[in-house]
Amino acid sequence: MSGFVTSWSGGRRAALLVATMALGAVSCSSKGQPGGAGGQGGAAGQGGAGGQGGAGGQGGVAGQGGAGGSCAAGRFLQGGTCHAAVTQIAAADYHSCALLGDGSVRCWGWGGSGRLGNGGTTQSSTPVPVTGIANATAIGTHGSHSCALLADGTVRCWGAGASGQLGNGAMDDATTPVAVTGITDATAIGIGFNHGCAVVGGGKIRCWGQGLSLQLGNGISASSATPIEVPGIAGAVAVGAGATHSCALLATGTVMCWGANNDAQLGDGNMLASGTPVAVLGVTNATALSVGYGHACALLSDATVRCWGDNLQYQLGDGTQADATTPISPHAVTGEALSGVVAVSAGYYHTCAVLTDGTGRCWGSNDWGQIGDGTGVLTPAPERVRNVGPLRSISAWYAHTCAVLADGTADCWGLDTSGELGDGQPANISLKPVPITVTW
Repeated sequence: MSGFVTSWSGGRRAALLVATMALGAVSCSSKGQPGGAGGQGGAAGQGGAGGQGGAGGQGGVAGQGGAGGSCAAGRFLQGGTCHAAVTQIAAADYHSCALLGDGSVRCWGWGGSGRLGNGGTTQSSTPVPVTGIANATAIGTHGSHSCALLADGTVRCWGAGASGQLGNGAMDDATTPVAVTGITDATAIGIGFNHGCAVVGGGKIRCWGQGLSLQLGNGISASSATPIEVPGIAGAVAVGAGATHSCALLATGTVMCWGANNDAQLGDGNMLASGTPVAVLGVTNATALSVGYGHACALLSDATVRCWGDNLQYQLGDGTQADATTPISPHAVTGEALSGVVAVSAGYYHTCAVLTDGTGRCWGSNDWGQIGDGTGVLTPAPERVRNVGPLRSISAWYAHTCAVLADGTADCWGLDTSGELGDGQPANISLKPVPITVTW
């Protein structure tokens, strides 16, 4: 199966295979992971994969619903209680996190390495508050750590830290948020599997964490537990981090990438790694960027999408499995280019988008039902997500997908091994190929 965690026990692997077979016929391919790290892209603060949340007081619950079951603006009613609306959601390997409109952050799912940020390592199938975060404006998570951009321009991270991905100068896990060293003026963040990046003053980029595949952008194959500047970047407005590569969206509408290029994920027309930024060919009017495990996608000003890189599981959406060294457009089932897109999220081996009508489209790997079409069938072209909407934003990653709805609630679908779908059900290995509501 694509993306298997090889450290899992044989018993759990067998259980996953049985669960997949129960879902239905599944078309699978396997591929070695890029060297250096497993990881993902989608960046908080970079358009497409979730908007920024407003700052405010800590919490998320404001007492019982008012007369007639109504709540104040910016809140939604669930279980007789008014909750702060979700403004951004981020899916990771086996957990998820959400930014609420009051500036707080909540996470759920697998708690190993402290990835839920609540001071413990116990998993939770419902959202738990991240300790000490009360004024976040964006979040990012995809591997076993997460980060939040705060209203004062600082960044705090929690979870696994063995590769220096928490950016605090140490290589230890943290069960509660720690400050990324030297970042005081960040405007956007992009968090990969074992590294992270931030847009700082003047549109420059600083990255930290694992750098063995040149993904830190300083031309050196070495990790760093504190942020280092990426040379040659100015005027950046968004940044994304993948498994072993990173990309930045510039104010000019162009995109630059650096790091490993074994799957053509740099989009520069070849498959040669680059320790410094290179321009993605043919993208001149991008408005948003999302970086996946080994591929990336840009939302263009005409509301179309261009993707490049790894395509083994059809995640580029062009109906082929050939890697693309230059950007191409995902195609609908009819053969027409996907259009009317307002948000895009590149995941592990699948990709999702939100259209102007609030519907969702996903394509690529569907081993665990992460496409949301009710099947487990590999999807070469964009397929509509069932029984959900209207959507505001979407986040795709390893084996599940989550979305923010227009009413401020959130839905998730796909593999649920550790409570990462957030539905409050007992932890088990189950496949839920249609959206279910996150329980607050």
